[in-house]
Amino acid sequence: MKVEKRYKKAIFLFTIILFLTILPLVSSIPPVQISQSSESLEIAYPQYQYISLGEGFDLYIHVYNNTNYITGSKANCYLDIYNSTGVESMSEIMNAGGADYYVSIDSGNFSDLGLHPFIIQCNTTSQVGFASGVFEVSNSGFELTIGRAMIDLGLLFILLIFIIGCVILVVRNDNLLSKVGFIGLGYILLIAITFISWNMANDFLFSAPIIVSIFRIMFLTLMIGAFPLLIGAFAWYLIMLFKIKEIEDLMTKGFTFEEAERRHGRRNK
Repeated sequence: MKVEKRYKKAIFLFTIILFLTILPLVSSIPPVQISQSSESLEIAYPQYQYISLGEGFDLYIHVYNNTNYITGSKANCYLDIYNSTGVESMSEIMNAGGADYYVSIDSGNFSDLGLHPFIIQCNTTSQVGFASGVFEVSNSGFELTIGRAMIDLGLLFILLIFIIGCVILVVRNDNLLSKVGFIGLGYILLIAITFISWNMANDFLFSAPIIVSIFRIMFLTLMIGAFPLLIGAFAWYLIMLFKIKEIEDLMTKGFTFEEAERRHGRRNK
């Protein structure tokens, strides 16, 4: 009982530390800043805040002044994008196409993880306006929220409880077949834990790629190792079935279980 409590305390402490590590990384994107003066142009566009690593897309904007909707070539618009270290990676004139101004953003502009600030600037002969914000580039392309982090941590905590339970049952159980079964179940749970940890690191720890690589290697190693272990367990299971059958045959002839097992062992030497 003391051992179980010790394991539970260790798991709880590990979960709290992991949660406190990830929580500061889950932050909201800074709001988009748009020129607000009545004498300035206003720029409206779909706000693609969360971008997958290596993803490109076409950005369309609409431009307004204080009285009219500006179309065609009445305004000149520019897009500047900066990488996660603040170096400008793109500076393009936006095309005028009917009701929209648009530009194709190449995937190479989002080749590194992190926050990529951008500025959209438009001007006419008498007015100017801008919009600025950031694209967050991650491996998943999804918003990193506290709720999602808590779900992942909760699932990880449950799996850790189960794997500790498997270890305790292996230690306490005297039946060899049961031991092998619980070891196999624990191995599957360990694969699930490394997979979840890999995905969590992939989503939240993009500033620490070495941790992502470690969990990825662990998961792939366990997956590769599962095949020979599965084959070995199946072969061992067949051998045990034949052994049990021979012992049962000897027991039907009047031998005790211990004597039947001893005779079977001498026969296979």
